[in-house]
Amino acid sequence: MTGPRFRFDADAALWFAVALLVSAFATLPVLAIGLGILGHALDGHAYIGATGATIVLAFAVATGLLVRARPWRNYRDTLLTLYIVQAGAAVLLAVGQFLRAPARIDIVAGQLLAPLTFGIVQIDSFSPLALAFPDAWPLVGTVLGAAVGRWLLTARGRPVGEPARSRVEPMRLPRP
Repeated sequence: MTGPRFRFDADAALWFAVALLVSAFATLPVLAIGLGILGHALDGHAYIGATGATIVLAFAVATGLLVRARPWRNYRDTLLTLYIVQAGAAVLLAVGQFLRAPARIDIVAGQLLAPLTFGIVQIDSFSPLALAFPDAWPLVGTVLGAAVGRWLLTARGRPVGEPARSRVEPMRLPRP
């Protein structure tokens, strides 16, 4: 007996790519507002918090809308789709980096390590090994958005997860 199989969610992959672009372009205005309010550039924990909040918000909104549009989505398929999108984008960027500087395999490995661990392991430098602050913001935003989307559906009395999946049963035709 096998468990339920993984379903790659193509529209979720598209929305995760859009959320990644939105969070990349929204970071600059967020940091500029911080600069205007504080009078100096955001640095340290303020920078990490501002960029993290922007990414969490973008991914949470995208995932919440995805879950509300198709209530049959589950956490496993959504997170695996996010993982595939992040890993695929990282591999494409690493190939470009390798073509630009083939001797710098350490940079390519550093770029691949972060997405393959959902952003939890970040490498600033391999010599000496310097770890950076975890960048698991897309994962946090996706889980938060899925939880809020599912909660909103159940609060309205709608089914979520597998009970919400529509079933198509063939009609039995009378025998001649």
